[in-house]
Amino acid sequence: MTWGVGGIYEVQDRILFHEFLAQKGAPIPYKAKDGETVFDYYIYLDERGTCEWKLISPEEWKAPDKFQFSQLLMPTVDSFRAEMILSYILNQPKASPQPPVSCSYVILVGGSGTAKTSSVLMYANKFNKEKMLFKRINFSSATLPSHFQAAIEAECDFKIGKDFAPPQNKNMTVFIDDLSMPFVNKWGDQVTLEIVRQLIDQGGFYMLDKAQRGNFRGIKNLTYIGAMQHPGGGRNDIPNRLKRQAVIFNMILPLSVEGIYGPIIKHQFKAKYFSADVNRAIDTLTGATIQIWNKVKATMLPTPAKFHYVFNMRDLSRVFKGILSVRKETINTAAQVGPMKSDVFLVGLWMHECERVFVDKMTNQKDKDQVCNYIKDIALDLYNHLDSEIQDKFSKEKLFLMCDFLKEDIKNEDGLTLLL
Repeated sequence: MTWGVGGIYEVQDRILFHEFLAQKGAPIPYKAKDGETVFDYYIYLDERGTCEWKLISPEEWKAPDKFQFSQLLMPTVDSFRAEMILSYILNQPKASPQPPVSCSYVILVGGSGTAKTSSVLMYANKFNKEKMLFKRINFSSATLPSHFQAAIEAECDFKIGKDFAPPQNKNMTVFIDDLSMPFVNKWGDQVTLEIVRQLIDQGGFYMLDKAQRGNFRGIKNLTYIGAMQHPGGGRNDIPNRLKRQAVIFNMILPLSVEGIYGPIIKHQFKAKYFSADVNRAIDTLTGATIQIWNKVKATMLPTPAKFHYVFNMRDLSRVFKGILSVRKETINTAAQVGPMKSDVFLVGLWMHECERVFVDKMTNQKDKDQVCNYIKDIALDLYNHLDSEIQDKFSKEKLFLMCDFLKEDIKNEDGLTLLL
């Protein structure tokens, strides 16, 4: 009931749904904190009753051997909850081997930065590769029906009678990212999504090659996950006929943003490499960035002339990616280059990245100055012991610029330098 009916709700709507269930006498968990709802609890099927999701979520994040910021998958309570729900739905025993089978298809809906893709990838990482394969397909406005059909046929070449399946008759989960992106024609149709619907509803599609054109090709052993943004504001919806077979869930923003970026910062900037002053500055970087992000979100609202004034988790990621691109040697030798103290350099780097992400998005000087003042005020508040240095080193009259695009020349096989 909670996820089947209320899974599409936003945070405020979930609170109303919780209150509705309480009024109807539903056996809901005790609401211990303000804003806590039935969605925050996991229900055991035995005598253990209920438990908060955060108490059964996975252990702390462990950094991969090869650190690439853009490839990191950070588990959170929200992503863990999404993984568990995906697992329960997609692993349900099917009532019939023939389509349509509603429990084989899930759609995750949510705004940018709500970890739709990350949650699916973390779910797929736990697959037993001997039994379950994974195929990711990214849709765009240029994706044609033939592109999708070719992608599926390339993965399903194992013949079972008249039908086909993934290699060695294994199961395969097909993840369609940006499901709603295909072009809408002048009749209001998304022809690419019609062949997706046909595959899910009818269990196959008609062959396109000349020798067998028009013959139906059955596809077995597939389950489907789609991810899309909320329709509206220039974003497409998907046809009702494609929605009807799916269990749909709304992904909300993570409740603890600091728990995502804090461990990454501490992993890259290990305390043993820096002085006490630098470590003190490092400890406040995450909170400072979230503070400026919330401030800009609340004050720089989108208008018809400033429709791009939308600030999501990806903006936060860009700030941290820029900060993490600096090497520890650069921080520790800042006094020789600047000259400035290492902790002052780190604060300057943070201010620089915030300006690059937030200020550069502004369309006029008034907005730029306002966001610059936000950044400086937060810096002076959190790093008040560096007040005079911040005022001196990072004033409007003194440019503090950084870049990461300098690299060695690339040489071809003949030893000639290529100018790129």
